[in-house]
Amino acid sequence: MDKIYSAIDDYANSYLKLWRIVQEENAHFPTCSISSGSIAEFYAKKYLEEKYPNSHISFGASNEKAWDIKVITESEEVVLFQVKSTSDYSKSRKLSPLTKGFDQLIVITLACDFFPCQAFLFTDPKVLFKNGSMPSLTVPNPDNKKQPGSKVFKSAINIHDEFFGNLADAL
Repeated sequence: MDKIYSAIDDYANSYLKLWRIVQEENAHFPTCSISSGSIAEFYAKKYLEEKYPNSHISFGASNEKAWDIKVITESEEVVLFQVKSTSDYSKSRKLSPLTKGFDQLIVITLACDFFPCQAFLFTDPKVLFKNGSMPSLTVPNPDNKKQPGSKVFKSAINIHDEFFGNLADAL
């Protein structure tokens, strides 16, 4: 039982450390509670900053449900990104339901160390809402053929190499 209490204390200390940093550097982290989703949004923003180097990139407000990150390009084009995530801790790999109002969707799987290990991009949200108004997707598991994920992932762009290349440049 002492191991459990000790692990909870370690978790609380790590959470508090990250929470304090986020309060000081809030332009680098979404303004919501700390979760695996907000960690994925942090990495997505770093990716987008490298992909759109001369653009204004910002997080949406914490009450914004349709999108997470706004990119305003040099040519003044506005692109709204929704970021969804799962982690290797999740047995189901199911994402929370989508809400209309974004232009592109980035789906990230975080490894057990909370670093991204999988990344997909959907450039056309229409394909996502074809079968329902608030679809919930399941992310493919490359390590388990019994978890192929939602069929719509066949239309996603696997941005693994680009994503990690951009992260390497950003971090």
